[in-house]
Amino acid sequence: MKPKRDEHQFQLTAQQVKALNLPTFESFPYLTTRVIPALYHLALLPRSFEPELLRHIAQRQVEANKLQTCLVFGSDDCIYYEIDGTGFPSDGIPRGGHVTFGQLHLCVEFGNDDELQVRQRLLAAYVEERNRAGGYLVGDGMARGAHDATPDEQFRLAGRQTGRVPRGLDQCPTCGEWAGECLDPIPKLKGKVVRVHCLCENDNLCAASGGLLYAHKLNANYFEKSDGQIWHVPGFCSLSHRCTEVC
Repeated sequence: MKPKRDEHQFQLTAQQVKALNLPTFESFPYLTTRVIPALYHLALLPRSFEPELLRHIAQRQVEANKLQTCLVFGSDDCIYYEIDGTGFPSDGIPRGGHVTFGQLHLCVEFGNDDELQVRQRLLAAYVEERNRAGGYLVGDGMARGAHDATPDEQFRLAGRQTGRVPRGLDQCPTCGEWAGECLDPIPKLKGKVVRVHCLCENDNLCAASGGLLYAHKLNANYFEKSDGQIWHVPGFCSLSHRCTEVC
């Protein structure tokens, strides 16, 4: 079952934004990357860059990170990019949620002039204000991108293979990990089908260095044979990424 596109977008219409009355960062332009549904990473872009160059940077960023991203030109002007690079112009820019900055590296470097330094201080103050409420964040650990199993899936995927491997998973001949779709072994998600990825399917890259943002695919699941469980990898794992050579 293929999920509907709007289940994964973080795009808001102007009417929705007005109704919610959520705060926004107003030092344009910048990129907003949706790390998980409640956490967004902001990256400033130079005001001297032409719109065409800004769009090119945003597209390269999405191509590398494989995370939904929004290029924000102004208070009512932005482009939302899906993971496949498809762009959707909108007059409702991202608002609300927890925010962070300085952790996902950009695909280009530019001089940190006086204007950018002032804007960086404004961004730091905005992040501090937005996150002052505290709390903590979790990924899609319980839902895990699961869908209700059809009768056919219930029949085909019931039980385990040798070594406690859920039916429906196949071992990748390249990396040795398991991939496919199976019934979720968590009791609370009984009757749900989840997608499991092997290491070869990890395509979340640092836009600066090209290295993996995390060992496993972000906002996705992998099978751990040692305990027979399926583990979810929330997108915020990318924020711990460090590239010793480039970043």
